[in-house]
Amino acid sequence: MMAECTSKNNIRGIVHGDFSILSDQFGFYQLSKNCSLRLIVEPESCNRYQGIVLIYGKKFSSCLQYYFEQPVRNITKIKVGGYMRTAVGMRIRKLPALTSNDEESQELKEKSLLLEILRN
Repeated sequence: MMAECTSKNNIRGIVHGDFSILSDQFGFYQLSKNCSLRLIVEPESCNRYQGIVLIYGKKFSSCLQYYFEQPVRNITKIKVGGYMRTAVGMRIRKLPALTSNDEESQELKEKSLLLEILRN
């Protein structure tokens, strides 16, 4: 399975496999068990992110969130959703601060909670 999305919202992908066993109950988790995710993020104005991540959780957004929460990265919350031909995603990331600020941490928690509420 391979998928690519650019910052200009261009999406393409390809999946190989035996699709005769698929049903409506199959999702990302069932298709990606025992796999790893090769992740390349190429922002236009920043350095390229690249890594291999174990499939973590039952959703694609969980894998991305796991990658961006690694110690080298900053606190990140990612939500991805889609239906038929439409996809949507949101990333909230806490940028590094010169000093610790509990107010900013609380704001990130509140935004993460808002994402969960909107998702449900």
